[in-house]
Amino acid sequence: MGGYNSGRKASGEQNIEDYYTLDICWLYRNGLLEPGRKTVIRFGKSFAIRMKYKTRFWGWEQCLHVEYPVWNDAGKIETREQVIGFEWGSTLKGKIRRPYFYCPMLEIRAGKLLMGSNGFAHRSWYGPLYHGQTLGHFDRSIRTCSAIRNKLGSAATELATDLPDRPKGLHQTTYRKYLKKHANAARPAKARMGLW
Repeated sequence: MGGYNSGRKASGEQNIEDYYTLDICWLYRNGLLEPGRKTVIRFGKSFAIRMKYKTRFWGWEQCLHVEYPVWNDAGKIETREQVIGFEWGSTLKGKIRRPYFYCPMLEIRAGKLLMGSNGFAHRSWYGPLYHGQTLGHFDRSIRTCSAIRNKLGSAATELATDLPDRPKGLHQTTYRKYLKKHANAARPAKARMGLW
């Protein structure tokens, strides 16, 4: 374990939340993984993709044929196509079947694919981080302390590093666990502010 000033520093890189995401579990829950099913998925007002379920296409038993718009070098919109294979895996000792994408770039299984310059691919292909991973120690400390205070219902106007009040009906031992978590999370912020 490193000290308070070691580790990743805050950065301005793109986060995973900045990408368009294709989630196979969402597609399955909405009935879009049925043979011959065509659909249009909209990501806000400005971006939409066309998708069609196909069987035995390009060597895949089951796959999605995706069409998405991109800006070319001439400044015009053109349509690109991508074939994304998927397979069913069993979980909970074979009790439940779950679909997984097969990433076209890295050839690994994935539950979500991100839309980037080369189409949909696993997040490790594009290399973005989650928002929490781009925060520095101070910001991560304040974020964790605020989350604990919000969970306990403490006033939002006080400092995040102040100890949260015990809500009515919360058991003493549970409250002490939250106080310990809050104190551990507040150490980097208090050290930076000179309160430690």
